[in-house]
Amino acid sequence: MNKYEECLFYYIMEHEMPGLWEQGAYQVLSESRDEALEALTATFTPAQRRLYRDYEPRCNAVSSAELQYLFHKGFRLALRLAR
Repeated sequence: MNKYEECLFYYIMEHEMPGLWEQGAYQVLSESRDEALEALTATFTPAQRRLYRDYEPRCNAVSSAELQYLFHKGFRLALRLAR
């Protein structure tokens, strides 16, 4: 992403994502995910907990990269359609 796209992306993430978080359907999905993760991590051995602590930030980084890529592609498509 160029600097303009990056600025727009972070603006949207900061100012528009809270609107998603407030939606009931999203909250139900999020709570379900969190409950499943809590049940899973409760069964972890100490070694598995350490592995998960190493895995989680990497998973989050991949998710962030995917969101940025999709935003970039969507933004480019919108610019092309607007012409």
